[in-house]
Amino acid sequence: MTSRIGAITNQHVEVLGGAKIVPITTLKNAGDEEEGRVRHLPPRMCFLGDGGDLANMFDFVDFGKEAEMFLIRCGSKHEVSISDIAHLFTQQPAMLMNELKEGKYLEVLMKLSKEWNTIKKDKSLVDRLKQAPFLLATKVETLDQPFNLNDDDAKGDAKKWHLAKASEIVIVDEIGSYNLFKTHVLAAPQQDEILEHMYEELGSPGLSSLIEERQQIAGLDFGKQPDQRAALKLQSIIRERARLFLYDYQADSRRHDSRWLEKNLTVQTVRSIVIKTSLRGTNIQHVQEKTATLRQETNSRAWTICVTEKYNMALVSRALARLLLIRPRPRDWMVLTEFLRAELSSLQEAGINVDRILQQKEKDAQIAHEMHQRQLEQEQRARDEREALRQEMEAQGGRDIDPDVDVRAADSMPGDFPGNGDGKGHEMENTQEPAGLFGGFRKMLGFDSARRPQAATPDRERIEHDNDATGPIDPQRPYSDSEQPLPSEPQGAPMTPQQLSEL
Repeated sequence: MTSRIGAITNQHVEVLGGAKIVPITTLKNAGDEEEGRVRHLPPRMCFLGDGGDLANMFDFVDFGKEAEMFLIRCGSKHEVSISDIAHLFTQQPAMLMNELKEGKYLEVLMKLSKEWNTIKKDKSLVDRLKQAPFLLATKVETLDQPFNLNDDDAKGDAKKWHLAKASEIVIVDEIGSYNLFKTHVLAAPQQDEILEHMYEELGSPGLSSLIEERQQIAGLDFGKQPDQRAALKLQSIIRERARLFLYDYQADSRRHDSRWLEKNLTVQTVRSIVIKTSLRGTNIQHVQEKTATLRQETNSRAWTICVTEKYNMALVSRALARLLLIRPRPRDWMVLTEFLRAELSSLQEAGINVDRILQQKEKDAQIAHEMHQRQLEQEQRARDEREALRQEMEAQGGRDIDPDVDVRAADSMPGDFPGNGDGKGHEMENTQEPAGLFGGFRKMLGFDSARRPQAATPDRERIEHDNDATGPIDPQRPYSDSEQPLPSEPQGAPMTPQQLSEL
């Protein structure tokens, strides 16, 4: 078939790649009944070469160079892809663990984690991985033999590997809590942060999210507090060194910056600190006396680091790191401890550009001050402009003008005539008399008299004067006793055609 490769079209490849034409011989370690049995598989499901450690988990064939060219054209591959292994994890993780052992199995998991951004695009595969017990985890088990101080290997406990689902494993993000509950949790390997990220996306929670603490702190109440001078000094050091510590950390790894710390963190000296720590979902509880702890104020964003008179700077660093970093590591605590303990001159000698970092703090403060000043100036200019407008309108119209309202727009209306100072130019009286035949009818019948405004005549003025003296006129008698009503047509008498023609 190698000589006919040029004649194999894509349609042929589609058919040959799925046809069971490749003979596979069952390996010796498959069992006496299966040993040597020949079965046939499609080229797409076969791999070329000896397979090495994966020979017992995938089907490898070796028919020589010429046959390889044909099989490759039909879909066979030289190496097992990480996607193939991921699918095998969902089907037979125990078999894979038995073949590779813990060390190589962990290496395969780390390769999988490095390709995770590609693998997680397959949503169905990710869902199956979440439900499969394929992830490695360790659990510390106490040994029966007594602890031997002279034997470095005998620690009184041992770590054992287990395969479990992601939801059953915790990520060690707080080493102090792990040391308390390490015999009760399955912990993810701590070799690599990329591997931990894959565990997290598959559903493994952080151990700190399962820890519950109850603090008993004596000396918080006003009047019962010890001397706070040491606390104020420590607070000043923390604010100064936090900026130096965070200088080399990326923004996506920080929880808060040094400016937030200056506004929301205080240090307070207390008499004693007792912490009761428990693991959620269990009845296990540990009680410890500590010299430093982190405490959040009730209904507030403010935090307080409480310390005793003889505090351990390492505990202060652990409390502070929880505020500064999203996921602090033991090495972060160690570095932060050295920053808090060392003098600035020692940090300068260690290669840290202290002057530059602290000068940057002054520049940031200056920039913030200038921005605040510009904002105040803009607000003042806006107030001055409104006041000038108000005074101008008062001078023109003699009225009190609200400086927040555009009075020039309020004084005019669409359709208004100029010169109407009262603002009622749009209310025009219709005094034009109707013209034509119907206008004559209306005039003769007296309808227009009701529409026209009555002019002020001497008789009307006399009547109004008499009304003022004698009281209101009877609304049923709109004329005086000396006056007689004008004759009118009888109500309801229709006009004849002759009368209409005379009109």
